[in-house]
Amino acid sequence: MRREVREFQHHVRQWAARLPIGTTAYLGCDILNYSLILMDMQLTAAIDAAPYERPPGFGGMDS
Repeated sequence: MRREVREFQHHVRQWAARLPIGTTAYLGCDILNYSLILMDMQLTAAIDAAPYERPPGFGGMDS
C-alpha cells in the first residue's frame, strides 16, 4: 500500500507544479500532499512495529 500512496503523492506533486502558487487548487494539492506524507509515515510505523507486537497475554499476564 505504501507504493500506491507514494505513486499518488507523485501525481499530486505533478498537479501542483502545473498550478499557479497561491491558487485554491494549489493549496488543496499542498494539503493533500501533507496528508499523504502523514499517511506514509503512519504506514511505515505500523509496518516497522508489526514484528515487535505481541498479542495480549503473550509471555505473562495481560496488561
